[in-house]
Formats: sequence, C-alpha cells, structure tokens
Amino acid sequence: MVKTGFFPDYSDANPYQQELAEDLERKGHRVEFFDEKCSISKRAREENLDVVHFHWLAPYIHGKHLPKTLFKTFSTAMKLLILKSHNCKTVWTVHNIESHDEENPRIEKIFKQLCTKLLFDKIITHCSSAKKEVKQNYRATENQVKVIEHGNYIDSYPNKIGKAEAREKLGLDTDRTVFLCFGQIRRYKGIPELVEQFKKIESEKAALIIAGSDRDTELTSEIKKKASEDSRIEVHDCFVPKEEVQTYMNASDCIVLPYRKITTSGTLVLAMSFDKPVLAPSKGCIPEYVNKKDSILFESTHKLTEAIQRYLKEEIKEEGGGNLAKIREINWDEIAEKTGKLYIDLLKSN
Repeated sequence: MVKTGFFPDYSDANPYQQELAEDLERKGHRVEFFDEKCSISKRAREENLDVVHFHWLAPYIHGKHLPKTLFKTFSTAMKLLILKSHNCKTVWTVHNIESHDEENPRIEKIFKQLCTKLLFDKIITHCSSAKKEVKQNYRATENQVKVIEHGNYIDSYPNKIGKAEAREKLGLDTDRTVFLCFGQIRRYKGIPELVEQFKKIESEKAALIIAGSDRDTELTSEIKKKASEDSRIEVHDCFVPKEEVQTYMNASDCIVLPYRKITTSGTLVLAMSFDKPVLAPSKGCIPEYVNKKDSILFESTHKLTEAIQRYLKEEIKEEGGGNLAKIREINWDEIAEKTGKLYIDLLKSN
C-alpha cells in the first residue's frame, strides 16, 4: 500500500481528484487530501506520506504582488527540499502548462524548471502533446514524464433529464439550436471573442448560453455588455450546482470551448461524457481526445463564426455517439492502475 497526499484539495469544485482517489483506494492505496494553506512538508511528515502528489501548482507560486510571489516560490522550494531529505517522493500532474490568468509567468517558468530538474521525481501529463511541451518548457527528461489520460465524468454527475425538460427549466424554446459555453468565467477562455463571433451569425434560431461562476467581475461585466446587444445570447453568471450540470448540458445542442490557450480541458471531458458535439481549438490535448466526426476544431477564436456556421449546416449533427464512446474508453480503473504503478515504481527506486 502507498500512502499519498493530494495537494491542493480542489475536489469540491472538480470531480477529477475524487474519482482518481476512490479508484486508487479500491486498489489498496490510501489517499489523503490537503488544503492549499497547510504546510506541505509538515503535513507530509505528520501523516507519514510516501508520495506527495501535486495537481495544481498555482496556489504555491502566485501571490497578490511580486514580493509575495517570490516568497511563496522560495518557501515552496524549501518545503520540497525537506520532503526530498525525508525520502518522500514527489509527483506533479500537469493540467496546464502555464497557470491561468496569473501574473509573473517568468517566475513561474523558472520555478517549474527548477522543480522539474531537482525536486519532482515524476511528472504526469494527460496526452503526448502535453508531454512534449513539458519537455520543451521545463527541460524534463523522457523517463521523467508519464502520459496518463484524464478520466471521464460519465458517472460523476446526474444525467437523468431529457432535452425538453432541461429547456423548460431554462426557459428555452424547443426549436432553437443552443450553443453552450460552460464553466468559470475567466480570461483565458476567450468568451468575449465568442460573443463577438456569435453576433455575426445570421440565424435567428441560434442561441448562446454562457453559464458559470463569476471569477472576474470586470470581465463578466464586459461580457454582459457585449451580450446585451444580441437577444439570442444569455449570460448565467452563477455557480452551477452538481445536480444542475445536467440541465445545461442536456438543454444544449453543442458545447463551444473558445479557449485562447489550453492544455487539458475538464469541460471538454464533461461535454464528451454527456455525448455532446464540440467546437474547440486545435490546441493542447483536445485533438487527441475528441472524436473528429463529432467535433469541429478551429485554429483561433477568429474562426469561431465559421465553426458555428459549419455546425448549423449540420456537418456533424447526424453522427452522434462518437464523443461518448471515445471518452468512455478512458476509465478511472485503468488510470488508477497506471498511477498506482507509478507510485510503487518510485518507492522501489529508493
């Protein structure tokens, strides 16, 4: 049995860690979750952890201002050195090559390069293109990086209501073609560009729903102002409870992911788990995950109008099922098997 600590604990907002932990424990491992505010090295020693597994590094790097960022990066590096001195293994899952919407990217890059070279025993990416980027950006070695896919969310959310009921709950007409942009409202997602591009669509039957919690008040105000100029666009700037995710997913015809930059997209996995066609950029792990017959990939947000028009011409409507079938193949049992083996092999290397 390997005792692992997940840092930081984001399981309330994202089912990824919980799904992985449950399957690891079914295989005999033990997983503990730790808040980002706790002392990494202290808790690792107190809990006698074999492995410290980082899932997101941003909380341990970025502060509200430059001095705070410098302090946090130095402090985190020292704690990792303490872990190494106590023979605790360290793993980093790279969900994003760069942190979203953070300042001081140069400091972040230097910190990650240092940790990759001296402090991280293994690095996990969710696709081969992300592995290539980690090797290029952070100077990781070939053997240091392991590709382990992002598991599906098929059983992570309720999925019991049909389209008619979902649309009734949201006040949407049954004859509309509904595009959904789902998730936290943040700058890297390119939502203002989506709104501007959607406004160029001439079809009165097309509708766009932007749904997710407000992480940036200024940005949300900007999006609402742009959206108010087109009655076909609605902005639902609120947290969507787990039981209501199905309402938005099942009310929609197609999920739009207008990312400016992206490595791994949990929203993509969610959309595929609800068997939704996807419009998404040809960036990061996205091309390796989607079923090409159920998806339209574009090179930049400037191509969003063209992608939406292609969907409205029914270029992918008649297929169906491909995204669900493909994401179903990436199950948590196999992911936990690979992750557990990675832990065990690390401990054997002592």
